Amino acid sequence: MADDQNELDDVDKLDNPDEVGNLEELDELYILRQQANAAFEDEAEVYPARPTRPFRILGMTPLQTFIIALMLLLITCLLSTFCLLVTGRVVPPFLY
Repeated sequence: MADDQNELDDVDKLDNPDEVGNLEELDELYILRQQANAAFEDEAEVYPARPTRPFRILGMTPLQTFIIALMLLLITCLLSTFCLLVTGRVVPPFLY
């Protein structure tokens, strides 16, 4: 709360230039702040973000990876169905 009051006092001093001891100090501080802000803006331009490579599985595009996964799913379903038919666990209705 005390810091807020000090900030308000500083603002009041800026509104009344007669109460400020040295206006040149305020101008110098303003110039320093502007230079500091400009330095930070320049740093952002000097070091651009490095482009990232897309994540790839075995060098394939996402669509190719999806197609391979879908084919593996179909093969697994077919093989498991044939295994159930061969072992007699499932009997199709048209073979009665």
